[in-house]
Order: sequence, then C-alpha cells, then structure tokens
Amino acid sequence: MQKDPAEVLHKCGWSPMSETEYRTKIDSTIVSGNLSYSKGKLVNPEQSGMKVEFSRDY
Repeated sequence: MQKDPAEVLHKCGWSPMSETEYRTKIDSTIVSGNLSYSKGKLVNPEQSGMKVEFSRDY
C-alpha cells in the first residue's frame, strides 16, 4: 500500500518512504512514553515531536 501524500503528517509535507509499498500499517505510535498517534489520528498534538533540523556543514 503506497502512502497518499495528502496523508503525510510531517510538517514538511513529504516522507522519504512515500514510494515504498507495505503490506502492513501502523496502528499506534508512542513517543517518550506518551501515545502520540492512534488509528489514523494524532492523539495529543501538543506532545508531538520536535522540529528536525539538518546541518549542511560537512
């Protein structure tokens, strides 16, 4: 099953795995001991993860 881009929950709007096909799906996600995502919905958005920042200084 390919992920519909409209369903990507990342603020950046893309996922490196969007073209990957899976036979299973995520039911729930726990972040730092807190239920974050369950059955297709964000459970507690104010406890969501932090913004990812990339350093291009190689």
